[in-house]
Amino acid sequence: MNPRLSMLTEILDALPLGVVVLDRNGTVVHFNRAEEQLARRERGRALGRNFFTEVAPCMDVQELGGMFRDRIGRGTLFERVEISFAFPFLESARDVTVFLRSLDLDGEPYAALIIEDVSDRRAAQRMQLTLSELLRPDAGSPIAGILASCGYLLDQVPEMEGPALDTVGDIAYSADELQTMLMNLLDISRLEGHRLEVVVARHDLPGLVEAAVAPLRGHAARRGVHIEVQTPPTLEAMLDPALMLRMLDSLLLNALRNAPAHSTVRVIASTGEHGRPCVDVHDQGMPLADALLPSTEHRYFPELRPVESDPSFRDPNALAMTFVQLGCVAHGGALTVHSSADRGTTYRVELPVPKPATAFLGSP
Repeated sequence: MNPRLSMLTEILDALPLGVVVLDRNGTVVHFNRAEEQLARRERGRALGRNFFTEVAPCMDVQELGGMFRDRIGRGTLFERVEISFAFPFLESARDVTVFLRSLDLDGEPYAALIIEDVSDRRAAQRMQLTLSELLRPDAGSPIAGILASCGYLLDQVPEMEGPALDTVGDIAYSADELQTMLMNLLDISRLEGHRLEVVVARHDLPGLVEAAVAPLRGHAARRGVHIEVQTPPTLEAMLDPALMLRMLDSLLLNALRNAPAHSTVRVIASTGEHGRPCVDVHDQGMPLADALLPSTEHRYFPELRPVESDPSFRDPNALAMTFVQLGCVAHGGALTVHSSADRGTTYRVELPVPKPATAFLGSP
């Protein structure tokens, strides 16, 4: 082997990306450890074989195999191709980004295939597209269809009562809860990546609290849970109304899920320390063990476990609370949680102090 190539292969073996080096005939002269793991193929089964006809015929497309044959030793190779293909010995399809680059070692032409496995990223993108389709705003959305049908039944069939009324109401509530969960899942990544537009301005906080509570009163009543709202006549806060409404919706759904029958969920808007507007959502459900105050060290909201829960318990509210926590951060605020055996659990959203009105020269 060319001494310079031998030295280069030692370096390539330490890279986290798959790298395959080909001579001018397309024969594999190096197959690094990362590509062994990604392709689940021992390098001994690839070395000395033609890459495009014996090792990976699925990559013999014009952008790779064709360009290699046309330009090796005659021009520069600088290609980027995304490929999805299935291996018979892998449990799922593999999505990769392949970079084809020229190498010249002591006047001898070689080519390097740099292979990045993007299967997880593509799977997440496909999931996001699926969720977006479920949540598209028009009436053709599956969830929108369920909610519209339930609303029609509740509005147009006034004689509906008893179990039938409860069933339709529960279907509507479950569809709304599913829609909230899916929207939270989509927007967590947008909030983390600062790709969700957050327009913060002065808004009336008690009005938003009432708007969030109103759609859930019917379901709460059917479960024997009373929602009590305590707000001052006026309380302004710096917030994005659409995002804040969804944050409150997530907190209320969480509280109703935890609240026992014949209990009260309290929603309190007030002015906290240092004049910061706050919203407390309190339920009388089972207290949480070792309730942690979320901190900047938590990328996601921690799973909080009821005191008497089974060891296998998984917190169903962690996703929703992660969304609320990221929403608080986007507002410049914070989310805290307090829980005790005698007082239940309270989630508090703290928002920035409203900015004072600015007077400009020449204003009346």
